[in-house]
Amino acid sequence: MKIFILIILIISINIILSQPQEQPEKNHLKVNNPIKINNDIIQKQRDRKLIIMGENQNYDYSFLIKHLTTKTPYYQSNHLLNKDEEGKNYNNFKPQQCKLISIDFIGRHGSRMPETHVIKKMEILQDHIYKINDFIQDDGEFSWLKNYNIPYKIEIAGNLLTQGQLEHYHLSKRLLKKFPNYFGKYRPQTTKISSTIISRTGVSASSFSYGLFEGTGVLGDNFQPVHIETSTLDKDILLSFFLNCDKYNNGLQDQSINNNEREIWKQMKYPSIGREIKKRLGVPLNLDWHLSNSMVNTIFLSCIYDVAIGNKTNHWCNLLNKQNILDLEYSKDLDDYWFSSYGNKINYEISSPLLKDIINHFDSIINLNNNTNNINNNNNNNNNNNNNNNNNNNNNNNNNNNNNNNNNNNNNNNNNNNNNNNNNNNNNNNNNNNNNNNNNNNNNNNNNNNNNNKDEEYNDDFSIGNNYPKNILRFAHSETVIPLMSLLGLFKDDYHLFANLTSDQIINRKFKTSVIVPYSTNLVMFLYDCGGNDFKILVEHNESPILIPGCNDIYCNYQLFKSLFPNVINFNWDNYCSL
Repeated sequence: MKIFILIILIISINIILSQPQEQPEKNHLKVNNPIKINNDIIQKQRDRKLIIMGENQNYDYSFLIKHLTTKTPYYQSNHLLNKDEEGKNYNNFKPQQCKLISIDFIGRHGSRMPETHVIKKMEILQDHIYKINDFIQDDGEFSWLKNYNIPYKIEIAGNLLTQGQLEHYHLSKRLLKKFPNYFGKYRPQTTKISSTIISRTGVSASSFSYGLFEGTGVLGDNFQPVHIETSTLDKDILLSFFLNCDKYNNGLQDQSINNNEREIWKQMKYPSIGREIKKRLGVPLNLDWHLSNSMVNTIFLSCIYDVAIGNKTNHWCNLLNKQNILDLEYSKDLDDYWFSSYGNKINYEISSPLLKDIINHFDSIINLNNNTNNINNNNNNNNNNNNNNNNNNNNNNNNNNNNNNNNNNNNNNNNNNNNNNNNNNNNNNNNNNNNNNNNNNNNNNNNNNNNNNKDEEYNDDFSIGNNYPKNILRFAHSETVIPLMSLLGLFKDDYHLFANLTSDQIINRKFKTSVIVPYSTNLVMFLYDCGGNDFKILVEHNESPILIPGCNDIYCNYQLFKSLFPNVINFNWDNYCSL
C-alpha cells in the first residue's frame, strides 16, 4: 500500500512540473549600455524596501523623485500612469459626436546621459573630493567616495539611455490604446516624423515610432521602418528656434537676457549648503577646503543622475537634506524661467513659428475635410437624382403598360386590371424600397463606413493630395517645449520668479520644471470634427488634458483657440529676429 501511494505521489509531481509556466512579458528593447541601468522604475516606486536612504536624508524617495528638475525621468514625473493602469476610459470626456481627425505631437527626448560639460565638472569635483580622503571614515556612509569613479563616459555623453527609449516606446503604446483604430499602417504621406539633428531626439523619434507601428511592417519580426526628417541646426526654426534667432542670441551676449536672479539666489543659498556638506563629510571646519557654488551645483547634478539613471539614492543625494534639494531645484527653475520662459517675452515668442506651423497644419486638415465632405454630399445627391430618374422611368413604363392593358381589355378584364394595378403598385413600392436601400448603402460607403468607430477617422482614408500630412510627430528639447508651453500661457504664475520671493510664493509656484518638463515631456494637440463645421482642439500635457487660458473647455472651439494667438498667425521670423 505504501508503494502504491508513493507511485501516485511521484506521478502527481511530474504532472505539476510538466505544466507550462507563465513566462514574464519580454520587452522588445534590449538593454545594452556601458553602465548599469535599472529600467524598472515603477516597480521600485512601489516596493519601498528596494530604496535605501542615507542618515542625513530627512525625506523619502517619493519626495526626491519629484524634485529632479528637467532631469526627472518621465515615469517618475507622470503621476497619470495610475489612470491608465486603472483602465479609465479616455473617451468618456469627449463629446460623443466628435471624431478625431488629426494629431500634432511635440515631445522632448527621453532620459539621457550627462552632457560633456557636466561630466567635466564632475571630474573637477572628484579631484577636489580626493583631497579630503583622509577625513572620510573607511566604514562610514561616505566611504564610497574614497574610490569613486565617474560612471559616465564622455564618448557617449548626451546619448539617449535605454530608459529614454522605453519612455517613448511605452508612451506611443498608450497613445495606441487610447485610439486603437486611428493610426493603421505607416505611410510617410500620412504621418510625418521630424526631430532636431541631435541624436537623442532622433532616437526618441525612432523609439516612439517603433511602438506606434510595431508589427505592421515586413522586415524581420514585422519591423516597420519610418522616415525621420531633420534640418541642420542653423536652418531649423521650428524645433531649434532658440539657436537661430539673432535678436535672442544677441540678448544673451549683451546680457539683456540673463539669469541674474539665479546668481543672486546662489549667493544667498549655496555657501551655506557647501558648509553643511563639509560638515557631513567630517571635514574639520578650520580646514582650508571649501566647495564653490559650481561644485555645490555639481553635487546636486550628480545626485540627480544617480537617481535618474540608476535609482541610487544614498550616495550624492545623501549629502543633501530636504531644504537643500528644494533650494537647488528653485535655482534651476530660475534659470529656465529667465532664459526660456516668462522672464522675457522674446524667450517664448521665438517659438511662434512652431505654433504657427501647428495651426497651419490643422487649417489644412479642416479645409481638406470640408472639401471631402462636399464631394461626398455631391456624390450622394447625384446618386439620389439617378435613383429618382430610374423610378420615374419605371413608373412611366408601368403606367403605359397599364394604359395598354386597359385599352385592350377595357370591357372584359376589369378585375384583371385591378389586379395588375395592385401588382404594379406593389412593384413600384418594392422598387422604391430597393432604391432607398441602395441610397442608404451609397451614403454608408461615402461616409467610409465610419471604420466601425465613430470617434476616429482612419488614416488610410486620408487623401495624400494635401500640403500637410494627417499627423505630425515632432521630437526636440526642453528649450523647445518650455517656450511653446509659455506661448500657450501654461503654468504661468501671477508674479515673476525672483530670488527674493517669500517662502510661500516659492513653494506654491506653478512653474516647476520637475513637473512640467521632465524627460520625454509631451505636448499633444488633437483636432476633432464635431459636425456642422464645428471643430475642436484638445491639448494634453504629459497625457493629461489641460485647459488653454482663454478657452472655456478642454475641448476648445478651434476658431476661438486661433483667435487667442493673432500675433502667432501673423508672425514673421525674419522681421522679428533680425537685428
